[in-house]
Amino acid sequence: MESRSVNHWVVRVNDGFNLINSKYNVFGLVRNHLGMVKKMKFGDKIWFLTNKENGGKIIRVVDFDYYYDRKNEPFWNVHTYKNEEIGWKEDTEWDIQIHYNNIYEIESLDICGIFRGAAVVYSWDTVKTHFNKNIKDEYELIVKYSGCIKKNN
Repeated sequence: MESRSVNHWVVRVNDGFNLINSKYNVFGLVRNHLGMVKKMKFGDKIWFLTNKENGGKIIRVVDFDYYYDRKNEPFWNVHTYKNEEIGWKEDTEWDIQIHYNNIYEIESLDICGIFRGAAVVYSWDTVKTHFNKNIKDEYELIVKYSGCIKKNN
């Protein structure tokens, strides 16, 4: 049986507050990013990138698990969270919620990338020329030498 290749994704997280302060292994996106999220597969790597004002640094890398859409839970939340219960600031409707595991805190590695674009979710291949390091090469070293800070919820 042939194993599939793992894809790498870069997700912009503004200042990273909601990512760092989330009570669960979940990150929220607005609905217009659903198309890119649907392309993610279990085990893909998500690299969370702060905005230019906050250094344009990758602060975490995680393994994608699955996503849920709040609109699929019209009566009560079973698989998704409200902003206040998860610890997110702002009143933004984070309807698409990415669940992940195997969190590596890597801000100190200074993997940086700054690029223009309106999107929040990018495949690595579309933005790799804007980074100071190749994240695919770095990933094996991160796993080998960095401690995973949280396996799963």
